[in-house]
Amino acid sequence: MVATAIAATNAGAQTGAYDPNLYITDSDIRTLQRNINTVIEPHQAPVSIAEARRIVISSVLSALAEKCNLSWDTQIYLPMMTYFRHSKKYDRRLMTLLGMMHGVKQGYTLAELPAGPCPPQIRDQISRAMSKQN
Repeated sequence: MVATAIAATNAGAQTGAYDPNLYITDSDIRTLQRNINTVIEPHQAPVSIAEARRIVISSVLSALAEKCNLSWDTQIYLPMMTYFRHSKKYDRRLMTLLGMMHGVKQGYTLAELPAGPCPPQIRDQISRAMSKQN
């Protein structure tokens, strides 16, 4: 998993702020799941904790990749959306909601990252981890 690969190689205070595990919390996952399940149609199966976790992880990794000027949209976001559309058969309304939730969490995470450019070693770690996903 990308988050584990990045977190395992982080060292020092500067790079510690780029640890994905700082932004992937059980509380965020439960809140996202609850918010989605509150809005979906009654005939749809609820979004599981595992699916909510996947959305939160993708959001955080998208924020890290965006901060480091990497192609988060094609390497993280679109594969996540493809999974939910084709594997889970989510309808347009639910897909829109997932996209919005991803964007909100990505934005919050991006705002919490340190000011200034992404450290080169972090950019390299994220890039390597993203290439292993595909």
